[in-house]
Amino acid sequence: MDLERVKRKLLEAEFFLEKMLEKDRLPYGDSRNSFDNYLSAFLSASMTVRSLFHAKQNRKRNEEIKAWRDNWCGNLAPEEKRLFRFMQKDRIAEVHSTGSERTVKTDDFVPGHFYRDRSGASFMAGRPDMPPPVPPKQTYHLTIGGTEQKATEACTKYLGLLHRMVATFETEHP
Repeated sequence: MDLERVKRKLLEAEFFLEKMLEKDRLPYGDSRNSFDNYLSAFLSASMTVRSLFHAKQNRKRNEEIKAWRDNWCGNLAPEEKRLFRFMQKDRIAEVHSTGSERTVKTDDFVPGHFYRDRSGASFMAGRPDMPPPVPPKQTYHLTIGGTEQKATEACTKYLGLLHRMVATFETEHP
């Protein structure tokens, strides 16, 4: 097993997660296409981390690593197992069929009277006796085991699981 390659793929997944978090914070602009692209790249990089848990051309070692991985996954908490399985299925759907199962919602974004960031600027004005207008902001969600959560939060938890898996393997197989 090439642990250096696994670590590079973890860094790649971190990079795309950071891009998703960045897009998630911005209320304006072409965030939907960019977010979808970053989610797809995150899913692919994180699946590569999982698939690198084998030893090329060494059947005995490969069987040992697979048994270790199956045991590690078997010891996850139920919520973690659901997340681990969901992300695998979502990556397969993203790459091979219908796309990620993420949903897009519109949440209220309350910027105050004046707001500016790199995605754009807004100035809200209205009658003093009326509440200020509230522009919509797109947010991205995944439903895992019947529970909806922000896509960035689920991806952050998943990346944490992958880091834990690699660290545990390193500790147990120096």
